[in-house]
Amino acid sequence: DKLMAALVLHKRPAIGGYIKGEHDSITLAMDEAAREWASVEFRNGRGYYDGIGGNRANISRVSLEKVLKEIKKGWHVEL
Repeated sequence: DKLMAALVLHKRPAIGGYIKGEHDSITLAMDEAAREWASVEFRNGRGYYDGIGGNRANISRVSLEKVLKEIKKGWHVEL
């Protein structure tokens, strides 16, 4: 969990920013997810890394959007 949080919140801040409510661009968050994980669709049904080393996206943007919205909805920070 800590590794995933570090990845999303620090390496790909556009994803973390969306989840934390710092911006509302789910498109930007999804694009960054596709740049991080080859299994995530980037645009037009293709992955950002499709065809490189056998990579192929199999997680649709529709699915990712649903997941990101659910995570954002449940996001809270304990201080």
